[in-house]
Amino acid sequence: MPSVGVAAFIFRVCANIFFSGMLGLVCWIIARLILISFFDFNADTDRVTSIIAVGIGTGFGGSIGAFTLDISRFIVALRSLLGIGMGLLGAWLGLLYGTDVYIMPGMPGIPELGGIVRGAMIAANALPIALDLGTGVRSYLQRRARRSEGGTITSRYSGSSSQRRRDSSI
Repeated sequence: MPSVGVAAFIFRVCANIFFSGMLGLVCWIIARLILISFFDFNADTDRVTSIIAVGIGTGFGGSIGAFTLDISRFIVALRSLLGIGMGLLGAWLGLLYGTDVYIMPGMPGIPELGGIVRGAMIAANALPIALDLGTGVRSYLQRRARRSEGGTITSRYSGSSSQRRRDSSI
């Protein structure tokens, strides 16, 4: 988040939440269709498939807001991998939390899916939001330090002409 305002940060957070939810559910639907078509369908394989599919989808979707042109490919890939890892962890924790809280007789899969998606979205978006906040706070503090060390106008331009050119380019 190189020197952008609060509105851009809020837009990135909303985009991360939207894409993580959409990609998580799309990955779950695709994995569910593959599971029903080609594999033995039981409760354990359904849970594992849901955790993996939703975790990967929400993790990648949560890191989409980091795709800017001024960040290196390595950092974008690292943030994506960390987001996927956090999404998988959040999906697993959401399953553990969702099985205790969302008990609905007659609907065996839907309550667990709600916990998995919520947990994965929270965890997958926590890391990019924290990284963007850290970058924004750091750039704000650097700008503030540059302003405070400037001093008065006469002290800024009391040096040589080459020093004045360097100061004016900042």
